[in-house]
Amino acid sequence: MKATMILMALVGLLVTPFATSHADFTLWHSPTVAWTNNSQLTIEPSLPGTGLHVTTTSPGDHQWVTIGLTLPSNVTIEGVHVCYELASPQSFISQVRLTRMVFPNTATVIHDDPTDLTDPGPTCYLSPVYSEAVESTISLSFRLYFDSVDDWVDIGAIGIVVRPVVSDVDDDPVADDLIGLQLRPNQPNPFGSETMIEYALSENDQVELQILDVSGRAVRTLLAAEQPMGQYRVIWDGRNDAGLEMPAGTYYYRVRIGEQEGSRGMVMVR
Repeated sequence: MKATMILMALVGLLVTPFATSHADFTLWHSPTVAWTNNSQLTIEPSLPGTGLHVTTTSPGDHQWVTIGLTLPSNVTIEGVHVCYELASPQSFISQVRLTRMVFPNTATVIHDDPTDLTDPGPTCYLSPVYSEAVESTISLSFRLYFDSVDDWVDIGAIGIVVRPVVSDVDDDPVADDLIGLQLRPNQPNPFGSETMIEYALSENDQVELQILDVSGRAVRTLLAAEQPMGQYRVIWDGRNDAGLEMPAGTYYYRVRIGEQEGSRGMVMVR
């Protein structure tokens, strides 16, 4: 199986990018971490750096696996390459879905492809997407159908076809979410053990910086104090207020100044 997963990753890299414009290009990901709300699923790395190996303890449909994506904000999504391998054609990927996560607790499906991917493979499938903007955290989900507990589904290289957004104004990596605040993207993102949050205040003010989960629940308060104008960097170590490690998934950091607030999404992997 290790040999086939190496082949799967190579197949993914050799796929000709789907393109409707010469400006389109493909961002390749080798997923090693995913999450699920289904306790019957087990997700393991199939081989370090090449993909995921998914098994189940109960046959059936509606078994979802989700992967967080890091994409630049100045592009539109034009397609998704999914490279995969199946133990059997009777157990397969039954749906490919892109979701836009909007704070505080809103998930909008922006692409839903119900094509059954039943080729045992290793192979790659292209799901065309029609100019969906990257406006926040994007997740890629797979619905899996298992005919038998002896079967498995391997997810290999993921290629996101994107198109640069043409603008007369230079893109600014700083988001002016609030009057008096410049909130920058956290670095790195996705992240493992810790990530750095940067912001700048143009005037003295009371500042509250919190980490929230996808339900909008605050899991960590990193700062609650009055600060003078200036630039600041705060590290989140992936733990909650009780000092416990949080699970992998999508989170938000929210900054409040006075009665206003701004937020950005981020993805933690373990």
